[in-house]
Amino acid sequence: MTGRSEEESTSVIVTKVRPPRRRRDLISRRRLVDYISDNIDRKLLLVSAPAGYGKTSLLVDFVHQSDLPVCWYRIDAADGDPAVFMEHLLASIRQTYPGTCERTSAVVRSEETFDVETVVGSLVNEIDQQIHDFFLLVLDDYQNVDDSITVNRAVDTLLLHLPVNVQLVIVSRTLPTKLTLTRLAGQGQVAGVGQEQLRFTPREIHDLVQRLHGKQLSEMECERLARESEGWITALVLGSERLLGGIRIGLARPAADKVRLFDFLAKEVYDAQPDDVRAFLAQSAVLDELSPDLCDRVLDRNDSADMLTWIEEHNLFVTRVEGVGAWYRYHQLFRDFLLERLADLMSPDAIALLHKRAARWYDEAGQPIVAVHHLLASGDATRAAARIDAEIANMHAQGRWQTIVRWAEALPDSELRSRPKLLVHVGMAHWYVGNPASALAAFETALRAYRSAGDSEGEATVLVSRSPVWRITGQLDSAIADSRRALSLTDDPSGLTAG
Repeated sequence: MTGRSEEESTSVIVTKVRPPRRRRDLISRRRLVDYISDNIDRKLLLVSAPAGYGKTSLLVDFVHQSDLPVCWYRIDAADGDPAVFMEHLLASIRQTYPGTCERTSAVVRSEETFDVETVVGSLVNEIDQQIHDFFLLVLDDYQNVDDSITVNRAVDTLLLHLPVNVQLVIVSRTLPTKLTLTRLAGQGQVAGVGQEQLRFTPREIHDLVQRLHGKQLSEMECERLARESEGWITALVLGSERLLGGIRIGLARPAADKVRLFDFLAKEVYDAQPDDVRAFLAQSAVLDELSPDLCDRVLDRNDSADMLTWIEEHNLFVTRVEGVGAWYRYHQLFRDFLLERLADLMSPDAIALLHKRAARWYDEAGQPIVAVHHLLASGDATRAAARIDAEIANMHAQGRWQTIVRWAEALPDSELRSRPKLLVHVGMAHWYVGNPASALAAFETALRAYRSAGDSEGEATVLVSRSPVWRITGQLDSAIADSRRALSLTDDPSGLTAG
């Protein structure tokens, strides 16, 4: 296995490491901003609540009011690979402090296997030596890496050695139960903002309705809205006009059925829009992030810049991402609703065409990982498998093992069985992420394919790759048998390497 190349840094998605802008119509929540200010000296601030409770908006408001430097990293599902996580974490720091943490970045790129202590130790030392401001390091949407053992170990280690000039802020839909917070909490180094605190109070609802609708509500009316919405900001924003009209809509409890509640309220917003806006909203929802050029290409139109501006001005649950160019993303719950509407409006073939266009755009933009995502979503398993085949060696060298596993799980068995070389990488990826049974199953399928094709060199490669798995799992006889068989299949043993 080779070290990661210098070009790996180009895989950083810059829109993930730029803080969101503060919306002009954002309601400042003084009690929560003051709470954060009062606890700014603690190592960790944990902001945890279900989707739609205004977690990110609160942090954006605090950052803009405090004028503290902030390094922001919005995590997505692809970031469970530790190398990907660290590259983006370092990029978020360099957005605010250019030229820092270069040694750590080099360590991440050069390590053949990710060593948590080495990487995090280097990062802590460089922050201590190179950054003298007090700053916030925000990890937004942390729930997307909650199952990654290595990422959680890295964050645990970072918290253990965190320099005194940094407060780590974790924003998550779920409590990060895999982090070891007991010691920090016992030392009084953890502050938290949860669902109960994030619920809008009657006073805050009064300010919200006044801002959105220019109406003054009585104390009794604000209390009714607080009771029926349970203080859930998404319900309040989407449903306040109907609630204000005195129509009792029987709001579902957000904790019990927030998806059903959102679906009902979103339809009230969606159906009120012009036809062309509704079509744009639904079709563009196939994209994780949106830019005018990307939307023009995928939706086959030429007015996406105007449309995105209109949608932003009309507060239709789109957030502009800070940085160069106009990039946006929908609120995730709103996007989920739009995708449901898209399935009603367009045929599966038409939706697949949108994904294929997106894959072509991302390929041309040099982002093959996103291109593969759209090919898989399009249902074109053959093209997706071919694209994965072309990228698999680079992905393996970069340590993106969880991404490889996800790709393999998305491909039909028939595509995998026909690509034994790809299966070898899949087996090794399963092994690296701690799934030896799945690794052995992938190796066995690859082995049968090579034997069926009479490819002795391929068979030998699988045996060499599988042997360490047998050994580490205590099956030494099988490890020895694989090694001997591999040697017997090749005239040049020195050329045998795993993968």
